[in-house]
Amino acid sequence: MLRFRGEHPSHAVTSLDTAGGLDLVHRGTEGESADHQKGDPHEQLDDGETPETVEDVALRRRIDLTFPAHPADPSPSSRPSDPARARSSARGYSLHRFTRILRIMGQPLYLRGLAYTVGDGVPLTEIEDGDLEQVQIYTKLGLRFFRKSPLGLGELCNRSVGETMRSSGVDPAEVGAVLLATTVNSIHAVGLDYPEVAQILGDHGLGDAKLYGVTLSKCSNLSAALELGSSLLRANEYSQVLVIVGDKCARDRDRFMDSCESILSDGAMSFVLSRTEGPYELKYLATSSDLSHLSKTFGVLEFVDNSVKNLGKLWRAIPPDHPRERMEKVFWGNYNMLIQRNLMRELGVKKETFYLDNLARMGHVFSCDALINLSDYAASTPVPAGTSFTCLTVGYFRWGCFVLQKT
Repeated sequence: MLRFRGEHPSHAVTSLDTAGGLDLVHRGTEGESADHQKGDPHEQLDDGETPETVEDVALRRRIDLTFPAHPADPSPSSRPSDPARARSSARGYSLHRFTRILRIMGQPLYLRGLAYTVGDGVPLTEIEDGDLEQVQIYTKLGLRFFRKSPLGLGELCNRSVGETMRSSGVDPAEVGAVLLATTVNSIHAVGLDYPEVAQILGDHGLGDAKLYGVTLSKCSNLSAALELGSSLLRANEYSQVLVIVGDKCARDRDRFMDSCESILSDGAMSFVLSRTEGPYELKYLATSSDLSHLSKTFGVLEFVDNSVKNLGKLWRAIPPDHPRERMEKVFWGNYNMLIQRNLMRELGVKKETFYLDNLARMGHVFSCDALINLSDYAASTPVPAGTSFTCLTVGYFRWGCFVLQKT
């Protein structure tokens, strides 16, 4: 049953109840309570946690001077000088912010066969066509290596999918849908041609599965794919959905992110979202979008600061049955330490809660970071059943938050 409440789109709350047990809620930011906008008064930082240091302030100034103002991700069709973009702004479109919360009810969903493939480690100082000043700033902010692969994106995805199908034990004939979540419309990433996609499906016996592209959320494509995959499992007779996430840079000079967030790396990650029990249960999923970003130009750090605030809102919206203070780790993008400390302050958690081991050695593998980091953490640390993790994703106009629990 579909129910609408509210007189204005930005205030609308939409609930969708389905036979499969989904509860989808859209909330406009103007409709948030004053208490929610201010945050939880009990979430104040303890003395000495992660205050903004004098060094952080100096680094922010240096970034402002080194990196120009830009659209959040200046793809060829969204640069400020683009006539199409100018026309779009001139029309005065009314684009509203909304939050979509997906509560997993009824039959649980699981992640199975989590696998990834990345390129070889290359010292940041050896990057081709690298700007010395930018390299110095990235190094100062904790970045040391990036991953560069001679393989094409299709082969990176193919290898990851092969490991997922092998380790998950899922019969390819049971996979009802394949969600391909790679970035499009960006100067930073190459795309996949249809023959490459066909090769991936054919090599692993997935030719009968329905194929979906989940591409516009950039480094938040993972949360978008989880949303779609969960809905497909509930609404159809699928028992397994394969999710493929991956991206690759064509040129080294495109690896520098626009707000100095991180250095981009080549890689792919995949898993099966399943009704059959697996290593991790998907307990909660929520996303937030601000479509005004489609035509907005940001200052150097404005985009980052805005994303941190949106992630904070999603974090505080995690329901009480998944206590935030009991989360073993927070996994998200391998962004520089200035941003890491900023998000720690926003979430009200200590440095030990964040997984930072891959920051220096991996760089930012687009939308793959959160689950690559979970995979590496679980490979090096015993994880008892019942342990909960929060994963966060940041995209062009979209932010995601989901909770996984070890089975």
